[in-house]
Amino acid sequence: MICPPCISQRIMRWSCMFPRRSSIWIPLLKVLDETNGPMKPAEAAQRVAEYFPELTQEDKQYRTPKGVVRWSGHDVPWARYDMVQKGFMLDSSENPGQWRISEEGRAYLKSNWETWAPEYTRQNNAKVRENSNVPNESDDTSSSQSYWWVNQGQSYNSELNGEYIWAPIQTTGGTTPSHWARVSKVRPGDVLIHYSNGAIRAISIATHDAEQRDNPHSDTHNAWAKQGWAAIVHYYELPAPYPREKFPESLMLLDISDGPFDRRGQMKQGYLWNFSAEAFQMLTSDSAFPWPTDIPLTQSNTSTEKALRTMETASPYGMEPFDLHKAQQTITEMGYKISLDDFLNVLLALQTRPFVIFSGRSGTGKTTLAYIIALLFGWPHYRVAVSPAWADPSDLLGFVSPLSHERVGGALENVLRSSDDDALLCLDEFNVAKVEHYFADFISAMTGDPKGSLWGPLPNLEQLSVRKDEVLHVPKRLRVIATMNFDDSVQSITPRVLDRANVMEFDVLSADALVVDRSLDLPMVSKTQFHWPWNEHNLPSNVQVTDMIRDIWSALRGSRGHLTHRAAQEMYRYILLGLPYATALNRNDDEQREALLDRQIAQRILPKFHGTAAHRDIMALTRLLSTLGGTELVDYSPESRLQVIEEFRNWGRFRRTLEKIEQLVTTFTEDGYASFW
Repeated sequence: MICPPCISQRIMRWSCMFPRRSSIWIPLLKVLDETNGPMKPAEAAQRVAEYFPELTQEDKQYRTPKGVVRWSGHDVPWARYDMVQKGFMLDSSENPGQWRISEEGRAYLKSNWETWAPEYTRQNNAKVRENSNVPNESDDTSSSQSYWWVNQGQSYNSELNGEYIWAPIQTTGGTTPSHWARVSKVRPGDVLIHYSNGAIRAISIATHDAEQRDNPHSDTHNAWAKQGWAAIVHYYELPAPYPREKFPESLMLLDISDGPFDRRGQMKQGYLWNFSAEAFQMLTSDSAFPWPTDIPLTQSNTSTEKALRTMETASPYGMEPFDLHKAQQTITEMGYKISLDDFLNVLLALQTRPFVIFSGRSGTGKTTLAYIIALLFGWPHYRVAVSPAWADPSDLLGFVSPLSHERVGGALENVLRSSDDDALLCLDEFNVAKVEHYFADFISAMTGDPKGSLWGPLPNLEQLSVRKDEVLHVPKRLRVIATMNFDDSVQSITPRVLDRANVMEFDVLSADALVVDRSLDLPMVSKTQFHWPWNEHNLPSNVQVTDMIRDIWSALRGSRGHLTHRAAQEMYRYILLGLPYATALNRNDDEQREALLDRQIAQRILPKFHGTAAHRDIMALTRLLSTLGGTELVDYSPESRLQVIEEFRNWGRFRRTLEKIEQLVTTFTEDGYASFW
């Protein structure tokens, strides 16, 4: 017998073999009656086991994750507890360790002994197919695995120690709230998330069908009804609580019928709520999620994880050729507002460079858009909440312990062990720690080669594999979206990092753009998925684009925004890949070329001017406006600078570039500190 079982079995053998709790009553009363006196619990458990031929020696020795022998230290004592409540056994509080039958118990035994037969959680003849991913068809329970969310509050500790969940059948007024009634639907193999005092604290797996049981909280919750539904579950506590503040934004916006979150993403009041495989995978795929080490579920790289991910990303209709309008319409219909132009901009940025920064206030949809893009193109999605304590690459990549010589995984363990070529990683609030410290290896390895891998070798990654069969690698086409907020707790982003990214700002710019009347329908995105729009080979030459970029290089030479070969080549690719979409955006080629260049200047060049800019930097920004507008710059006096800006504004082109340069120049003039954000 395998205990605990691998989840790929899907049928847990211990839930097939262990007796139903209520089935233990009669044999326990029988051995107590035959003894005709007090009996020690261990002896009683040993003799009761003789009445259950399916209970093997391994079963009787199996220990729960808390180290308790399940049969003698859990199941039989619980049966005894039930019968004390019923009056069939005497309360042994005055004589601990001495079990006795009562007269009511003898009467109950006499009336039920002839009809008693051993019952198990599943059918006696249910045979586990050890290597199957589907349950035995002869199981008496549904083959589908259900997911539940439990809000426990003050009851968490007692229910954790007793390894159960419990809710009254009715209120004192005679009504049955649905969040209580759901406890009766819990079945063996179901997975439960336990939320208490503002954080997820455990995951559990149900081991028995739910059954009626008296109130186990009568000493603390005596206002509740005596009768209730109980489900026996094995708890696996998280190494550390996972607070609500770290939940993926997209998780709380999932449309789960009778789920734990309301349409605004707020936690509902109530005990037991529906959850889903998709939501469970979204929650636990966050690399910051403190996965229990002893749970018989595997966080990644198992058939179950792949199945869950397939449910999350695979379209029943297959992958469609990319259609910009249809893809943007799919996102809009599910409740996320993004313009056609902004959507194309994100995709172009991810194609030309595998590192994009989404900046803006919390709650503006940065993390959600990253998840939507992964769904839209069928990529595995990984979310990592960056910790302020991170100081070097080992926080992401892991390290080899000098004491045990074993590998200790980092936040990207799931990514490094995956076999995927395409994937999307969301580094959430990536600037709460010094990016150049913990992300240094990735900055060095970033190549952006459209014809092969987007990443070169990561320094020292091979040395982190301690076994010959252990292969760690970065997916060839891993795209990284980093989100950043701005408050007193964040670190500044260095020009070295900014030079390798497109920086996109998120904000609600108008009342019409504010979503107030609906929540996101994320499953809608999975119904239609697309092939990635580009498979670059040799891009045609474009003299106009080349000349435009060279003119910008001349204007910015010697400043913070000085163009490198890498940035110039990626800007060139961005513009050429975006030109064919001119008709879709109702522009001619010249208008599209200018709009794409405007975005690249605002996203690739101008963020590097943020900070204590020198006078030569302000001169370079003035030259840039003069170059773009085709005007002659007389001098660099403040008056001449303002005149150039005013003329450029009246010209009405390169709107994003002008807005940012004006902001940089104004803040530098007033404060001596150029502010991009």
